[in-house]
Amino acid sequence: MITTDWHIHSRNSCDCHGGVIKTAMAELTADIKAHGIRDFGITDHIHTPVNLPDLYASRAEFDALPTDHHRHFGVEVSVVSAWEIGEIATGNHDAPVYGLRSGGHPGCKLAIGLSEEEEKILEIEYLVGGTHWPMYVPLEREAVIRDYHRQNMYLATHPMITVVAHPWWWMGHWQDDDGMYRTGPWFDDFSCIPQSIHNEFAAAALQYAKVVEINLNAIVLNKQYGVVG
Repeated sequence: MITTDWHIHSRNSCDCHGGVIKTAMAELTADIKAHGIRDFGITDHIHTPVNLPDLYASRAEFDALPTDHHRHFGVEVSVVSAWEIGEIATGNHDAPVYGLRSGGHPGCKLAIGLSEEEEKILEIEYLVGGTHWPMYVPLEREAVIRDYHRQNMYLATHPMITVVAHPWWWMGHWQDDDGMYRTGPWFDDFSCIPQSIHNEFAAAALQYAKVVEINLNAIVLNKQYGVVG
């Protein structure tokens, strides 16, 4: 039985706006405990600094709860590019929730949208880092695999990251009309990812003492993937 969960989003997470999650954090945490989860962390998203107000709202709601040493405050950061963080800072874009997913170049300098200073101010206990999208590479499987590996390695070696989230999670191109992912996926057969890539990532995770997440909902039990091999 699973009794801990360190990757949970609240209504303050930028991906939950628009009514996806409406429950107040007090009710959310009560529901978490009702499902037998004893120790857990709230990890709302930040993609770029434009989303920082979401984290401050999350922190305020978290702090309003009664003290509970089994509940922790974390954050999930996405890999983005230094270029898009600088571009967004110009104010020439309409607060893009998911950053700028076009306009950059392959091989760009990678970044996360949270500074060490903000981490201290928000009293963040741990960071979950996720590869969530290709970084300006052609939407061709081999190119995406190489790019995802580059991002996963960035997270595995980043000094601020505690947990590398859902390696090889995919929700983007190659989606069929019925919402399923069958056309060109890798997740139904990991043999399309070279073993050397898995070995390099595993070695980095061990060297830098990272936790690597097995996300049941995102990957193993994701019905949009069909039969997972």
